[in-house]
Amino acid sequence: MDGRCYTTFREAAEKKGLLHSDNNLIECMPEAVTYQMSYSLRKLFATLLVYCNPGNPKDL
Repeated sequence: MDGRCYTTFREAAEKKGLLHSDNNLIECMPEAVTYQMSYSLRKLFATLLVYCNPGNPKDL
């Protein structure tokens, strides 16, 4: 990006300003609560933490 190589896609996306918000992750949880059982919610939460790397996990 802009003539500079980044080691990861996430790093490049952050520099471009594409990952400045976790709103979609935060909005995902209340929606899942209405449809999922507790086991599925725990699995979803763990998946979000591991693969989505939220900026502030405590807010999630």
